[in-house]
Amino acid sequence: MILKKYSKHLMVMFISMLIVNNLGMSKVAFANESEEEKITVVTSFYPMYEFVKQVGGDRINVSQLVTDNASPHGYEPSVYNIVAVNNADVFVYSSDTMEHWVESLLNNFDKEELVIVQASGNGTEQHHNHSEQNLTEAEEEGYEAMGVEIIGLSDHYHTGDVITLQANSTEAVTEWRWQVNYPGEDWQRVEDQTTELFEYEASNSSFSVQALGMNNDGEVLIKSEILNVHIDNHDELDPHSWLDPVLAIDQVNRIQEALIQADPEGESEYRANAEAFNQKLQTLHEDYEQAFADAKNRSFVVQHEAFGYLADRYQLEQISVGGLSTEVEPSPARIGEIAKIIDEIDASIIYYQQGGNTSIAQTIALETGVEIVQLYDLEVAPQDQDLGYIEAMQENLKALKLSIQ
Repeated sequence: MILKKYSKHLMVMFISMLIVNNLGMSKVAFANESEEEKITVVTSFYPMYEFVKQVGGDRINVSQLVTDNASPHGYEPSVYNIVAVNNADVFVYSSDTMEHWVESLLNNFDKEELVIVQASGNGTEQHHNHSEQNLTEAEEEGYEAMGVEIIGLSDHYHTGDVITLQANSTEAVTEWRWQVNYPGEDWQRVEDQTTELFEYEASNSSFSVQALGMNNDGEVLIKSEILNVHIDNHDELDPHSWLDPVLAIDQVNRIQEALIQADPEGESEYRANAEAFNQKLQTLHEDYEQAFADAKNRSFVVQHEAFGYLADRYQLEQISVGGLSTEVEPSPARIGEIAKIIDEIDASIIYYQQGGNTSIAQTIALETGVEIVQLYDLEVAPQDQDLGYIEAMQENLKALKLSIQ
């Protein structure tokens, strides 16, 4: 991990250099004493940024660490991110389950005056294992990737997802062999995987995988790098709590209190802003309740399980087809499995998440006869339209009403 490369002493030196380099700017700041000083708030990723912006208004400068072209699951903070948080007045993140990297981020400095708020409020969450795996035996022995590229790896999967990878090479490979390694165990060959396409159902443990290209004599011709497949089981701790408008109100209230703690003089403004935004969230909640109150069909099919909180709030059921890659088309057998799921529940729509490559979903739709529709999980800001949180959730409501009737 990047954070492990930096000691606290190195960070102190780096921060000190930044302070020295910016001393000249202090004259500008003092010259502008008439301008009200804003507090600095750093957030982890988009929904926290949006909530903070709504509450803070003109009294804050707000930024987010995870950019909108990255995933908060696989994110690793840089030294510049550490400096940004160290210089902030308030740091806001969702939960230890969602942003597993926050603990190591905060361990890089000790700033007592920094106000830290976990917006989800799950300070007593059960342990959620995001730790890095030890080096596999193959890595210790110095396996080197040569002549083959693996595509299709996602930043995380859930138990039951079908992991779909593809080996690409210009070499004359007669047969492909795939091997997996679980922590504490030896490498083992996956016997039924003999082509460039690897389809493997995730268990409850993370593991490593490697592709071997064989020649006519059964010798290893090429081999891929070792990929670590992260199984991210949330169990009852689905981290996407911001998709529930009622829980979003709670998060806004926690953010409000944090801003007041950092800037007591702005209390009245923060409370007014929070109340105004919470009224919009309450209206959104009532719209969802009314839309689904009398629905007979209460299930919807998703490409990835991210809507558990929303489903629970309105007594809906999300059904995941699990692990569909955005880069590698599934095999005919896998398409057949998905078609069976769709047929069993008589679904006409598969929902895919914002920002994904739709070509794979379109292939599934073509083969199964269903429609594909986008849902916003809001891990990143909506890119296709100028939408905020409220507007994106309203779009989700329109989309879900196509299935929930």
